[in-house]
Amino acid sequence: MKKQKKIVINRDNVEEFVRSRNTSKDYSNKTRMQRQKLYIQTYINQLKTKLTNDYSITLQKMYDFYSKLKQLVLQLFYEEDK
Repeated sequence: MKKQKKIVINRDNVEEFVRSRNTSKDYSNKTRMQRQKLYIQTYINQLKTKLTNDYSITLQKMYDFYSKLKQLVLQLFYEEDK
């Protein structure tokens, strides 16, 4: 059995983790899709844990984050239309 390497994902390397692939290698997209699936599964599991442990604070943080994101997206679209 092949030993798995432990990777710590943070805001500095998450994009590279989920998007990168070796284009000189056949089937590298499959590996990338496996990493994307792993990331999403882990994200959901951590979110479930946080919601179970402290529902109201976690929900408020999510709401705040998505509100800021919505404002940013609207601002970008507005600037694009100018």
